Amino acid sequence: MNERVKSLIAWWGRNQSSVSVDDPFIKFFLCYVCFDAWTTSESGKDSFNEKLDWLQASYLKDRWKNIKTHINGPIADLKKLSYIKDMLSGKEYTLDKVENFDQMIHTLHRIRCNLFHGSKHPENARDKNFVENGVKILEKLVAELN
Repeated sequence: MNERVKSLIAWWGRNQSSVSVDDPFIKFFLCYVCFDAWTTSESGKDSFNEKLDWLQASYLKDRWKNIKTHINGPIADLKKLSYIKDMLSGKEYTLDKVENFDQMIHTLHRIRCNLFHGSKHPENARDKNFVENGVKILEKLVAELN
């Protein structure tokens, strides 16, 4: 793993115990940056679809079965939301199999895109639910990175 990515992920781990980030939107942003930096560094890919292809063959997918046992609550909460709208295409995607690794990665990416492009709002309870549950899942994924 690239040393800069290691230090970014180490920074995230250190700050989880020493600094309280109360805003789930900021926390999601920071955690996603760590996850994406690791994925980009390890895969050598730049586009989301190329990174997704790489993730599907990575050890992280193999560990997903164990990881998801620790985050059943956030997974169930995302599933209750039933769909997520992709703000770039306008298409709505169902969350019926969000416990599936590939659908989870897509869901986290859509939350990220919607957050980064301004369609997730802290005052909206549904948006906040997406972000709060998404960050709980991302934190578990980031904790598994080597």
